[in-house]
Amino acid sequence: MLAQGFVDLKLCQGSVDGVLESESYKKIYMHRTGHWLGMDVHDVGDYKMADNWRALEPGMVLTVEPGAIFRPPMMCPPRFGTSVSHRR
Repeated sequence: MLAQGFVDLKLCQGSVDGVLESESYKKIYMHRTGHWLGMDVHDVGDYKMADNWRALEPGMVLTVEPGAIFRPPMMCPPRFGTSVSHRR
C-alpha cells in the first residue's frame, strides 16, 4: 500500500512490483511499520529468536506508525514538509 502511494505521488519511479523488488522505497521508508515500546520510547528487543519471528506475549506493547521520512538532498513535494505520518 505504501509503495503504491509512493508511485502515485511520483516519489518512486516504476511499477509497484519493481519498486518493491529494487527496494527503492527505502530512500524514504527505511524502517518497518512500528517498534517495541517499553521503558524507553524506542526500546530495543529481539524481533526474531533463532530465525523465528517473536510472538507477542501478554504485557508486550508495540507501536503502529508507518511514515515516510524525507532527508536532504532528496526533493520533497512542498505540500509534505519533511516527514509524513498518519496519526489517529
